[in-house]
Amino acid sequence: MLAVVLTLLVAIIMPIAAVIAIFSTDFEIDVPEFQRLAVQNLTPEQRADLQFIEDTGNAIQAALTARGQEKRLKEALVLFLFALGDFAHEPGFAEKLAGCFVEGQTHTELIAAVNAAFGTDIDPRTSKKSCLS
Repeated sequence: MLAVVLTLLVAIIMPIAAVIAIFSTDFEIDVPEFQRLAVQNLTPEQRADLQFIEDTGNAIQAALTARGQEKRLKEALVLFLFALGDFAHEPGFAEKLAGCFVEGQTHTELIAAVNAAFGTDIDPRTSKKSCLS
């Protein structure tokens, strides 16, 4: 009986003590070290994929900047990552995507331009939630 009571007390008190200990200490994450360790644990294929995503994102940013549309980078990256990934290996992808962005266009007009350029059928209503969140 005493063992059961002690076990229950430990089971209740230990998680509370752990939470208190975590929040009462200065806890800092070394972001560069964390990133290095995360990348270190990737397979060579995963590293290549990650590098491709980074390189493509940089190319999209450069293409948008060249068109004066750098403020729309978030929208372009969301489209790249969630809707146009299958096209990203095509030559000129970043420029083609950046060419869909025009000053003053609505989201619906942007998606129409993307659909025309890439032959996709992206729904402007569902994509707007992703692009604006």
